[in-house]
Amino acid sequence: MDTTVAAQIEKRLAELPEDVRAAVMSVEWEEKVRQIAGKHALHIDQTGALGDTTLMAMLGFFDMADFPVHLTEELKIPTDQAAAIGGEITAEVFRPIRESLKKFTEGNKATIPAPTAPKPDLVAAEAMLQAKTVSAPAPAVPAQPVVPQKTVPTAAPVMPPIAKQEPPKPGAYAADPYREPPL
Repeated sequence: MDTTVAAQIEKRLAELPEDVRAAVMSVEWEEKVRQIAGKHALHIDQTGALGDTTLMAMLGFFDMADFPVHLTEELKIPTDQAAAIGGEITAEVFRPIRESLKKFTEGNKATIPAPTAPKPDLVAAEAMLQAKTVSAPAPAVPAQPVVPQKTVPTAAPVMPPIAKQEPPKPGAYAADPYREPPL
């Protein structure tokens, strides 16, 4: 996680009311999120994104009314599925801390927006665009015809013959090792 994002989360966690902080720190909500993700057959990366988005909502980084919109964007799922998942998360996770969370988010409307970590594919694309230099186009070279070449099969390498060896002959047994002794 980006250090600035982690610092913003730490700061916001310190500002939260006690009951919301206790709910965020508990493991129960994560298990409920996993169960809801399993119920809706989300992939593991979508389950992680659902947990992250739920955490950001619990920390008050965005308005709870926008929760399904954030789910649609982060999980890359249809709006109706995001609304169903959002309703279950609201009922299972947010309802116990709803009033405290409302008071907290109403008081912090003008605070910093939700932290965003740079997307790896966007960062790579940006770096590639910055690394490209503008150069003059290469002069046109007339295409040369491709002449098929005849291939000649080569002989397989000759291996020296392997000397035949006789297997070792067993010696005479005093007693048959596989026969049971007489009684």
